[in-house]
Amino acid sequence: VTPDNTIFYVCGWQGTVDGVLDYVRPKGFLLEKEKDKKGNFSVKFESYG
Repeated sequence: VTPDNTIFYVCGWQGTVDGVLDYVRPKGFLLEKEKDKKGNFSVKFESYG
């Protein structure tokens, strides 16, 4: 599982989203708003509060 071959869609309460992002972002996964030069990203999320 790498940023090159995996995309995450995280949805849930803010604490759940934060926990997942804290785990995957240091491993090189980019948020949708942080797209690379080619427009690629590997994490999209939706929070309920």
